[in-house]
Amino acid sequence: MRAQLFTLMKRRILIIEDDKAGYRSIARALHGKEYELVWTQTGHEALRKSLDEPFDVVLMDLNVSDVDTTKALDSFCRLHPFLPVLILADESAKESGLGADAVLKKPVSEAELVRAVKEVLAESHHDRMSRIADALYGTVTAP
Repeated sequence: MRAQLFTLMKRRILIIEDDKAGYRSIARALHGKEYELVWTQTGHEALRKSLDEPFDVVLMDLNVSDVDTTKALDSFCRLHPFLPVLILADESAKESGLGADAVLKKPVSEAELVRAVKEVLAESHHDRMSRIADALYGTVTAP
């Protein structure tokens, strides 16, 4: 019964996009999938929501006007170290990665967006923790 409940639950995606047309494009790509979308137009609102509600993925526009995206991403990583973050960036953005799970170049195709969301949701917490530790501290091998 518990496994049935888990499969019926929708995965929650926090979308940070200050442009209504941009949000509609994202929503259209993810519509009809097994996701519950929560839209915020500011980074500050998104951080507050993330403290009050559980999310499975954060999808963040790199150019949200109210906050420095690097600081917002750093805040998400500190508050929720196992929460996957996908960044949407214009072609002009630097390919720094910013510590996100993926940087998707805008305009992103619906197929690419859906693939990226499914990919981060498929990763287990153990694999995610190992990947993050490797990125931060380098791979440690047993003697």
